[in-house]
Amino acid sequence: MGEMRARPLRILQVVDKLTPDSGVAGVVLRYHDAIDKKRIVFDFLAHEEPDLWIRRRLEKDGSKIFVAPPLRLAALVPYLRFLRRFYAEHPEYAIVHGHLPNAAPFYLGMARAAGVPVRIVHCHNTRSGDTAPKRIRNSLLFKLIPLCANVRCACSEAAARFLFGARNGRVKRPYHLVRNALPLGPYRFRPEVRERARGELGLGTDCLVVGHIGRMCPQKNQAFLLKIFAAFYAKHKNAVLMLIGDGELHETLRR
Repeated sequence: MGEMRARPLRILQVVDKLTPDSGVAGVVLRYHDAIDKKRIVFDFLAHEEPDLWIRRRLEKDGSKIFVAPPLRLAALVPYLRFLRRFYAEHPEYAIVHGHLPNAAPFYLGMARAAGVPVRIVHCHNTRSGDTAPKRIRNSLLFKLIPLCANVRCACSEAAARFLFGARNGRVKRPYHLVRNALPLGPYRFRPEVRERARGELGLGTDCLVVGHIGRMCPQKNQAFLLKIFAAFYAKHKNAVLMLIGDGELHETLRR
């Protein structure tokens, strides 16, 4: 019994991908960095091959990484077979923490069938999809979440209202608010860093820099930011807008 108590609790984190451009992965990895790994260890089930550097970093910390087959309608049966086999081979997981609400009926549904007692769905978004077919598909899948998840989390009140439903402005189902925490140290203002960075970028000390860091996608709404900055620049000719990131809208935003 003493040996069992000494073992850390292993929590399975289900994510879309483990790559530097994934905001959700970034959130989970920051919590991974902060937890006491003698007590809790995050293992990961990703839906595509993870970034090699991230894999090495996680495995060095004692995490295990599993890769699920792509989740597509045409390959749903093999995906469910994979999940059934996975949970049968890994009965050590008493907690599955899912960050893909639209796929939750599958991976949390199979977790429930396997007897996993704690099944968490975590919402990081406030929209169902970028296209009408995706929104229709996801809205139908979201209705199945109460059948498979018994713990609900959201990164904001807006995300909770979106996924868990709201009546008179209040969320109908209880949930836990889990903020997207950041370590403040790397972001503290340091004059020497400012001076060096401006020199590398060719920016004068009198230049007013407006910065945005994020994936270039509809959710981040950089197109609106460009419109705002155009009006701002008309009155402040010393201003520069810097967008840091990449994504499907990169070339559109550049044009």
